[in-house]
Amino acid sequence: SPDIEEVGETANLIFTPYRAFEQIKGLTRFDDSRSAEFGGDLTRHAFLEAFPSSCPHWLQKPIGTPKVIWEYGASDLDAFISWYWKAFHDCFPESRNFTIVRHPYDVFLSAREYWGFPEAAIWQTQTTMLKILMHDAARLRQVIVFEDLAHSPEAILRDLLDALEVP
Repeated sequence: SPDIEEVGETANLIFTPYRAFEQIKGLTRFDDSRSAEFGGDLTRHAFLEAFPSSCPHWLQKPIGTPKVIWEYGASDLDAFISWYWKAFHDCFPESRNFTIVRHPYDVFLSAREYWGFPEAAIWQTQTTMLKILMHDAARLRQVIVFEDLAHSPEAILRDLLDALEVP
């Protein structure tokens, strides 16, 4: 649509700068004089500078688990997921969120063919991403099953645009 700007593969572009701003808080001149959302404001500004658009609606696909997860480790996954959604909502407080999910085995086959990762790593990454999407803080307006979209694209897209309040 000419009314929607889209950008894909943005996960690390969101979460890496946001985390960096968290880490320098109190160490630089950007400390207590700024709000807790300072990293969110700057990250959002970087998006607007990197992807300027006159479109009234903006769509991004922050697919994948950001590398920041490595700081949390496997034992602290809940803390990471809570941080993930706090960071996302700080960066995009007015976002209207949705997701499209595919059958896990289809995702597995695609990931194995495209990236060639070890099977266990693919399943672990999928499990983590599904936990992120199912978290209470996700504030997803709609979850679309890929197969439904493939079979009834017009109806599904109408429902999605209504849910997102996009004409």
